[in-house]
Amino acid sequence: MRRSLSLLFLITISFTVCFSQSLKKSVRCLERGDYFKAMEMISSLYLKDSTDVGVQYALARLYASEDYEFHNDLLANNYIKKAIKKVPLDSSLYDASYLYKAGIRDIQIKELYFLINHKAFLKAEKTGTIPAYKFFAQNYTSTTLNKKAKKRHSSLAFRRAKEAYNIDSFEVFIQRYPESDQIEQARSIYELMLYKKITADSSSEAYRRYMDLFPDGPYFNTAKKRYENLMFGDIVENGNIESYERFILKYPDNTNVAIAEDSIFAISTRNKGAEQVYDFIKRFPSNRNVDKAWQKLYKLETINDKAEEYLKFMKTYEEYPFMFEVKLKYDEAKVFYKPFFDGKLYGYIDTIKNDTLISARYTEASGFSGGLAAVSKEKCGSRCQYGYINKDGIWKIKDKFNYAENFQSGFAVVGKGDCETDNCKYGIIDKEGNKVIPIEYDEVYNFRNDVALVGDDVVGYGYFNKAGKTILALQYKDAMPFGEGKAAIKIDSCWYFINKKGETIWDRCFAGAGTFSEGLVAAKNLKGMWGYLDNSGKWFIEPKYHQAAEFIEGKAKVVIQESDPASNRKVFNIYIINKEGEILSAVN
Repeated sequence: MRRSLSLLFLITISFTVCFSQSLKKSVRCLERGDYFKAMEMISSLYLKDSTDVGVQYALARLYASEDYEFHNDLLANNYIKKAIKKVPLDSSLYDASYLYKAGIRDIQIKELYFLINHKAFLKAEKTGTIPAYKFFAQNYTSTTLNKKAKKRHSSLAFRRAKEAYNIDSFEVFIQRYPESDQIEQARSIYELMLYKKITADSSSEAYRRYMDLFPDGPYFNTAKKRYENLMFGDIVENGNIESYERFILKYPDNTNVAIAEDSIFAISTRNKGAEQVYDFIKRFPSNRNVDKAWQKLYKLETINDKAEEYLKFMKTYEEYPFMFEVKLKYDEAKVFYKPFFDGKLYGYIDTIKNDTLISARYTEASGFSGGLAAVSKEKCGSRCQYGYINKDGIWKIKDKFNYAENFQSGFAVVGKGDCETDNCKYGIIDKEGNKVIPIEYDEVYNFRNDVALVGDDVVGYGYFNKAGKTILALQYKDAMPFGEGKAAIKIDSCWYFINKKGETIWDRCFAGAGTFSEGLVAAKNLKGMWGYLDNSGKWFIEPKYHQAAEFIEGKAKVVIQESDPASNRKVFNIYIINKEGEILSAVN
């Protein structure tokens, strides 16, 4: 009542007082703590112009004063929010204006704004509850403190959800705090709980139900794999060729079809002769391992690398898909070209007849491969310049490369630059000299499994096909060549295996990986030991080696750490093993 009477009295007399003088006096009253007098003057000014920044500042300062009888932090905040919106002030108002005279500047408004917000935030922190932080975030506009309040608000809410630790608690959190720092973690926990709840009985029906309900769910592939594995296990329980055939016919789109086909191939050809391998090719022409079976048959029939063996093979197996390679091998086998050095230059000699086939005329010369050989006719240091000749000594590819590999299946890796110091760019050419992959990459590996691995020091590693088209963009931190339809790639600190579509085959992290060969691949577990995985991703040879190389014709080199009785120290020894992990011999 007293306050209302005072306000009426103030309104009655204030019309005679200059606005600017009243504002100045009200600020001075605030400074000396005469809040009642200040309230009378500010109220009068407020009735004249409630939008004035000076009035809003004065009201905020009045209600923010803790020793003021009607102190109210929320009212102070409401007025200072209005004032801060007008900062920076119009500079023209500074020139002997009422604001200047009253001592009101940008800095005073900002300081009071910060003080009011900071005080309210400390109060919320002291309370330390979700409602306290929520109230602050809804009413106080300081960007920094508002963000802190929202973070602590959501953090407390997330802690509450974890304490409850059920699907409902995380679902509520996700709905209420979609922009919180914990949202991804909450979604991850929620999705896992949901997956476990639906698939609790681990039945094929449960996994099928999850797949139907959540086709885009994070565990869709896991559910699909387990569902398909259950289907696979039920049908191929006997482990014979007929059971695998039934599975392929019934579930042609199942991811385990590849395992079924590999199993048929292994049963049909492992440790078998040429006749059994050829039977497999005729019986299972659509099996993904047919090319591998042909290669195995080819090796069995041409084991001695003699011309008559190649000739017999061409006549017996006219449908062989890589016949051009056999013809090349046959041609090479008939004439034995070998580089020789006469003390100054290189030429080529028939090692059987000892006849000079190509006279000594080259400063550098490699062996023939695919009917071509890389040679140089110039004196060179770190930048030798190579081209390719045919067996008649005629230049087939005249381009000058500073690096030139032998041809493999019609393609060769070449480079330009200071290749001795690896300051070089690489690409791939065909036997006509066409650049299949441009000479512009830091690393290039020849085609394997119809795919070439290419690397750029900045962008990363990727893969190209024989048409020179990118099949997987340069993106990986590191990578290995494709082998048997799979390749190892590195993302962050983990190695994963992918197919030619770039899809991860097994969701497992390895510390290192090699290239698939003969159904196995060297892989390094997270404890730093190497072993061999099979096509299903299972350890075929358990990790126990310090290094492990690729299998070639059933054999691989491995490194084992052992105690040396002579020196009583740990030493590393190299051994050759077979696919059963048995040591065949030591390597000096």
